Amino acid sequence: MTAEQSCLYCPAGSQTRLDEIYQAFFKADIIPDIIPTFIPTTYLDLQFQPLNGKPINVTLGNEISTLQTLILSGPSFYFGQEVDYLNAKYTLIMFDPDTPNPKLNILSSILHWIVHDLLPCNSTNPRAPLDLPPNTMYAQPTPLSFAPHRYTFLLCRQPPNPVYDFQLQTVGITGNTRPLFNIKQYLIKSNLTVVSGNFFLQGLNSVV
Repeated sequence: MTAEQSCLYCPAGSQTRLDEIYQAFFKADIIPDIIPTFIPTTYLDLQFQPLNGKPINVTLGNEISTLQTLILSGPSFYFGQEVDYLNAKYTLIMFDPDTPNPKLNILSSILHWIVHDLLPCNSTNPRAPLDLPPNTMYAQPTPLSFAPHRYTFLLCRQPPNPVYDFQLQTVGITGNTRPLFNIKQYLIKSNLTVVSGNFFLQGLNSVV
């Protein structure tokens, strides 16, 4: 199946849906405060599968409890094919910009997860999960305030010959580069183009 054909199975999403992504990020002050303004060109669906419980979708700012994100390898995720970039690969980044709390986010963001070299959803099964090893191991959310943190996912188009940060590729769960993550610098240094995103809220008092 050609890339052109696969685009029919995994479309980027309606303009209404793409507009909702931008509006949610703007309303939550993620753009332009945390990341540069971007125009979404595809969707990004994510789903947590708790150890005991039903799947939880990430829906542009819904509140999710710590127990619901208590998983070992990160949420499953899906995204559609960008019409003008049929051969592109992508990077997924998860980070928390609200440390130590949303009212006093004086620290750099905490990095939770990076996965490189992703392709759009499977052309024969649009809902098939993508299965690649993470380049930065997934770290579960651990908010330190009652006020909900904005746990943010960015989907970024990679350049033709990407260069990755070795320190971030080898960082462990408690690596000292996680709480020093600067998302704006990382996007520039890696020459990544943000094409979509999603986020959820979580604080110490978030309940199931």
